[in-house]
Amino acid sequence: MRSLAPVLALTVVFAPALASAQQACPPGRYCEEQEAPSAEPPVEDAQVESSPASPEPPVAAPPHTPPPPPAAPRGRTIVVPPGARVIIVRQPELAPPPPVQRRWHPHWGLNLRLEGVSLGASAYAANGEEIDRPDDRAGMWGLGASLRYRFVPSFALDFGLDLLKGRDYHGFERTENALSASMLWFVNPRSAVQFYLLGGFSSSAARVSVPWPQDEGYGADLERYSYFGAQLGMGLEFRITRRYSLNTDVVGFVRGRTDAAASSRPEYVSPVTGQTTNTSSAALFRGGMTIYW
Repeated sequence: MRSLAPVLALTVVFAPALASAQQACPPGRYCEEQEAPSAEPPVEDAQVESSPASPEPPVAAPPHTPPPPPAAPRGRTIVVPPGARVIIVRQPELAPPPPVQRRWHPHWGLNLRLEGVSLGASAYAANGEEIDRPDDRAGMWGLGASLRYRFVPSFALDFGLDLLKGRDYHGFERTENALSASMLWFVNPRSAVQFYLLGGFSSSAARVSVPWPQDEGYGADLERYSYFGAQLGMGLEFRITRRYSLNTDVVGFVRGRTDAAASSRPEYVSPVTGQTTNTSSAALFRGGMTIYW
């Protein structure tokens, strides 16, 4: 009897559990009517679709939110595929950088040119010899060269040498060489075509073959004159490259004789009034090129 006491005690404890187990639906059988109602409502699967006759709509799965597109670099626009959000990233507008200011460097230049002198009509005679009219062939032509130093964009110094040959007012054969020093003012130094004004001084020497009547015909004396004067002009410089340019200008000058014989033998004598003068003027037309370095 003592050995059966524990068995009876276990039977009493587990008897209700065995009874509930017998009421459960055995495996393999349809026992829907025998299931006890549950206190909590059943949870429906989100993937099961309800029938068309069901008045309650199915519970849909939460929409899938695509991950945000990667960050776009500045200044670019990226459009994601259709149906997703569009993110546009634009670079903010910035003020343009200031232009680079190039520092001016003084430079030298060599100007080479062709030139001609326009000689006006003269009412004077040479050394008292009356001349009815100026010679039709009056005019002089020659070559010139200048060493030019452009120390700032708008100004340059020009030191020139000119060699001319031809006939003067009276048709006498003449050769001249002149030294000049001028200041050039470039009005628009940043342009491809630059307008400039010039002014300066010049010193020149001339040799003139003057014919004289002699006992057995006509001969010729070689007269030597020297002059000093001022000049003014204007011109254009066409900058082809940074180192090379073309130029053309016109220079007017007024000068007087400075040699020792100027007072005793004036160059021009009026055949009408007898007045004398050693002052002359002319216009010089020049065209050439300049090489800078």
